[in-house]
Amino acid sequence: AAPIPFEKDDDYQIDFIATATNLRACMYGLEPSDRYEIKRIAGNIH
Repeated sequence: AAPIPFEKDDDYQIDFIATATNLRACMYGLEPSDRYEIKRIAGNIH
């Protein structure tokens, strides 16, 4: 199966990335980030 291209305006993709990011932060004792900050950072990745 081919990978799905990343679309920063797709709420489902951003929700998945935000959830995975905050789960990882929780596992390592880091402060969770809000969805909008994660969306901003992910949108800057080319």
